[in-house]
Amino acid sequence: MAGIGTLSGIALECRDPAALAEFYRLLTGWPVVYTTPEWYSIGADDDLHLSSQLAHDHQPPTWPDPPRPCSSICTSGWTTWTWPSGLCSQSGRRRGSTSPIPTTYG
Repeated sequence: MAGIGTLSGIALECRDPAALAEFYRLLTGWPVVYTTPEWYSIGADDDLHLSSQLAHDHQPPTWPDPPRPCSSICTSGWTTWTWPSGLCSQSGRRRGSTSPIPTTYG
């Protein structure tokens, strides 16, 4: 069944849109295609953009802690079998302590 529209973007709320956009830019290799102080978008082409939107009162999830559960999850395919800890620590991101993803595969 053909749809009547297409998915053109996904927006993630955060406290620092520039930092989150930079993390995903480094992860995907996609260029930054649009910026304002409150909104950053990256994308490989005009079909789909991943955006980060300023939310002053945003509280990151503490999954699997129930008081602040995840509201969305972005999954990625890796070109390496090693967890990108350098990229994550460089951008202030971290793998959850209960993540099912091992540090190294194989």
